[in-house]
Parts: sequence; C-alpha cells; structure tokens
Amino acid sequence: MRYCEVRGPAELIDGFLVEKANGYRESLLAASLIAFLMNFTSPRKLGLVGAPDAIMRVRPDQLRLPDVWFVTWERLLAADAHKKKIAPFGPDLAIEILSESNTRAEIDQKRRELFGAGTRLIWVIDPNTRTAEVFDDPVQPNQMTTVGEADALGGGAVLPGFTLPLAELFADLEPPAPAPSGTN
Repeated sequence: MRYCEVRGPAELIDGFLVEKANGYRESLLAASLIAFLMNFTSPRKLGLVGAPDAIMRVRPDQLRLPDVWFVTWERLLAADAHKKKIAPFGPDLAIEILSESNTRAEIDQKRRELFGAGTRLIWVIDPNTRTAEVFDDPVQPNQMTTVGEADALGGGAVLPGFTLPLAELFADLEPPAPAPSGTN
C-alpha cells in the first residue's frame, strides 16, 4: 500500500482520495451562502446548514464534501446523522461553487451521485459569470435552469419561501463604496 499525504479536506472518489481545496473567493462565497441560509433556517428550526468539511457518503465507495449544504431535521434525526462523523446520505440542498480547477465532467458526476444519495436540490454557482445553475429534478439530473445576477435563487420544495438574489450574494465580494469627500 502506498502512503499518500493529504493536507486538507478530501473526497473519496472511486477509491482515490482527491484533495478538495477551495479558493479564497470560493470560500468567501461559501461563508456568505451559509449566513444567508442560516438566517432563514435557524429561526424556523428547519435543519442544519454546513460547510465543506462535512463528509457525506453518497455511495459505499464515494465520500463527498459539498461546498455548502442543508439537511432537514427530519432526515438528520431519522439517521442520527447529526451525531456521526460521516452522514450516511446526501444533503437535501447541495451547493457547489465552481473554481478554476473544476471540470464539467467532475461537477456532472458529483451531481448524479448527490441525487442518487437523496439530494433534492443542487445549486452550482459560477463566480466568474455571476450565474447559478439550478437542478431540482433527481429523475432528470441534467435538466437545469440558469439564474442570472438579476434573478434570485429559490429554495423550491426543500426550503419553501427562501429566496436569494444573486446580486446580493455577489455584492458580498465587492468592497464598500468610497465615502464622499469631506465626510468622516
């Protein structure tokens, strides 16, 4: 057996550990998404929102780490998953934030695996184009809707009533406007 050093979070894909390093910008977007989702889910006690270091078993030989995720209390409690090191299922909502190292084939495979593990809604956020792809039909995992910066992401059947204007999400990456001259 060969020793392989992994220095950060890693996914188990087809028997290989694949290091998963988020870029700085992607990490900032993940933090913003977590805040938006928690502001909606926490007061309503809908479930838990998490970061990309939570391990989820999507197949016996596949462990995935969605960039951001949400799981309902109902599913968590049914599997006692909130007390385990590895969740035995995919999240209800999985969010992937594209980085320059992602390939379309990788994201497509991950999406199919997540849907196969019980995920009901997937958002794929592209910081470069400031768009999101929304996948909400596990039966037709390639069917998607593109949401532009002038539009909003919706929670669908997973988070009814939740909306997030993409412009608001991407505004978190913008510096504040300079103060008018002559003010403190």
